[in-house]
Amino acid sequence: LLSACDNSDGIIPPFDEKPITVTADVVQHSRAGYQTDVLMPEKFVMDITQSGDSRFNYSSVEMTKDAGTNTYSAPAGLELLWADDTHAATVKAMTVPMGLTAVDAEGVMEVSVSLDQNDASNVAASDLLGATSESNGGITISDDNINIEFQHLLSKLVVRYEFGSEFAGSSVAVNSMTLQNVCTSGGYSYADMDYDNTGLEYGDITMYHNASASAAEVIFYPYKPSQSPTLLINATIDDVEYNFTCPVTAKSNGFVGGKRYTMTISIVGSSVSGTDASIASGWDTDTDEES
Repeated sequence: LLSACDNSDGIIPPFDEKPITVTADVVQHSRAGYQTDVLMPEKFVMDITQSGDSRFNYSSVEMTKDAGTNTYSAPAGLELLWADDTHAATVKAMTVPMGLTAVDAEGVMEVSVSLDQNDASNVAASDLLGATSESNGGITISDDNINIEFQHLLSKLVVRYEFGSEFAGSSVAVNSMTLQNVCTSGGYSYADMDYDNTGLEYGDITMYHNASASAAEVIFYPYKPSQSPTLLINATIDDVEYNFTCPVTAKSNGFVGGKRYTMTISIVGSSVSGTDASIASGWDTDTDEES
């Protein structure tokens, strides 16, 4: 019996390696026109770096959502294991930018958004999510589980509109809203989990328009504009078509990634005037950090 209990090759058995489980969520679900389950990415890429044996370091692992849950699995044949009982690890994760088929682990990727975001699916496709285990980066480790609370990496503008009292009794309707001369493309490094603002590109984006809520929204690349983008509203009033414009002016630090900027505007006579503006963290709908 004693002989049977010995390790025949003289190697001391390692600690009981435990599998890593991965769950994910998206910080502040709110987005006009979408259900919360749509926000959960079907796939993302993650890195796990543990101290000690490099066998327990995992790079650019494509994680796939398990149907009907918020858990994610590695590709078949790959088991993610903890290196030891401390579960000390540096972790980062990111979804694949629109138009790309994979996350570049070393180089700077071009991050673009759709120019036609009136199509709801194009808004969702334009969204880019990321998280790290650094302070307030969205990733926490508890027992055997890594939980990823994805944060939005791009910027978002929400516009709510109203017509002035002089239009009472008139037939009024907003047909479309466009954000002109806004940043539509820039760089992002997965290696550094940071933006690369060289080679920015600009253009016009048709916004997602929710007529029943008198609101529109758009996702764009975060940047500090030298010239403010312009909001263009196409409306029909008593069977006559009008185009109204107004600037969208950011604060001194420009448009920051992960921030949702809101404007409430009034269409008065033949002009558009801004009546209120606010900024919120994480695209939530309740907290105004600045006015």
